[in-house]
Amino acid sequence: MDLVNYCGPINVETQYGEHTSESKCVIKLTLLNLNVKFVLDNSYPFAPPKHVFVNDKDYIRIIAQSISKLSKIGIEKGYAKCFCCDSLLCRDKWSAQIQLTRLYSEIEQVITAKQKIMHVYFSRQIACEKLTHDIPIEHYL
Repeated sequence: MDLVNYCGPINVETQYGEHTSESKCVIKLTLLNLNVKFVLDNSYPFAPPKHVFVNDKDYIRIIAQSISKLSKIGIEKGYAKCFCCDSLLCRDKWSAQIQLTRLYSEIEQVITAKQKIMHVYFSRQIACEKLTHDIPIEHYL
């Protein structure tokens, strides 16, 4: 499945450097309120994209951020202990067969998982501070 059929319209821009080795391709797309930008250099597809941005934030920093309280909730809910280690962008997991559609799917899954973890965390905070413990607010998420 190609990227256009997967997520809709995309914007492709080629940026040339002083040398051909400095040239890069920038692919921008938007789906489900996620603005994703892949920056590909000459080593792609044999190496992962040089940079990936989600809503103008570095995706590597997004998956690397881990707060112990949230990590515990994530593990409890069955998510990976370390999103960074499980990412396709990890050099150990990358291969030339991985297409941008798989990477985009991963981004969606990670963002959704992190949002669900935050919802659980805040529902627990609300339950502790404002409700009695017999109201299972977390089950309504």
